[in-house]
Amino acid sequence: RSSNIKKLDKLAIFNSMKDLLKVFTKLPGLLELLPLNINNGINDKDVTDETFWKKLSSEDKVNGKNWIVPSKGDLDILKKDKVDVKGYKFSDVSKIYYIAGRSINNDTPENFKIVNNDLEFHLTSSGDGTVTWKEGIPEELITKGNVYYINVAHGQLVNDEKFFPGIL
Repeated sequence: RSSNIKKLDKLAIFNSMKDLLKVFTKLPGLLELLPLNINNGINDKDVTDETFWKKLSSEDKVNGKNWIVPSKGDLDILKKDKVDVKGYKFSDVSKIYYIAGRSINNDTPENFKIVNNDLEFHLTSSGDGTVTWKEGIPEELITKGNVYYINVAHGQLVNDEKFFPGIL
């Protein structure tokens, strides 16, 4: 239900939202873009678990008919990725820097719940409009002080030339 999915839904006049989601769930890498809830303290929403998806589709009465439960094989790959990400440690962070965007609309989804049979997102100002800082920024880089925050939304850094000299 992201804004990009909604835009595609409007363009694909001969396909339903569910048809689009059936295609998207088969594309390698898209599930890996979901929040894995490793660092944000959210333990009750495991996107690697088939039960999570089934529960979500049954509780979301407004949009539940459009939910697609990812295949067991895809969820197994995602589980392995989650373990790999959670256990990853940088060997040397001295030359690694992270430029963290910040959404000026304070609209980064951090969590959600079902309210009145519909999916309702809790938004935070601590993110770039797509990824929260807690979930996206490696802790080692924060500890080392190698994180820079700029007022640019996710994916828009290359569109704002005033930041180029600082990056280079």
